[in-house]
Amino acid sequence: MEAESNHKELIHLYEEGKVPASQVYVKLRELKQDIDKALKMLEDGVMDELVRMNNYEDLVVWVGKEGYKKIVEVSGRTSYDYKQNNMWLDADNERKRIERLIKLATNDGVHVIDQETGEVVEPVNKKVGKSYLKLEKYK
Repeated sequence: MEAESNHKELIHLYEEGKVPASQVYVKLRELKQDIDKALKMLEDGVMDELVRMNNYEDLVVWVGKEGYKKIVEVSGRTSYDYKQNNMWLDADNERKRIERLIKLATNDGVHVIDQETGEVVEPVNKKVGKSYLKLEKYK
């Protein structure tokens, strides 16, 4: 397919030193965005195909040299809206209060006394997440 050959060609040009990594990165991000939009648009159609098949047979698609791929529907994840429960809200507010004390102790490098409980709050180690690239429109 064209998208596949397009991204492979871009990578090939980069590997040969003909195009800088930044240009290929931007092009691939644009391509990924277009592909994500197209996939989102097609999902409803695929779901319709699965409904029409009504679990009588698998939805199997030939994808060329890779052989066959089977498409299955996976049920959505169950989650709970804890914010509707006052007990949870109270506990969450207490957690946030404690986190603020820990951040204060850590950022100042000192032990802090919790005014509500009298407990000593000690500094903790900080963890830094992995850096990532952000693509912005240039003005």
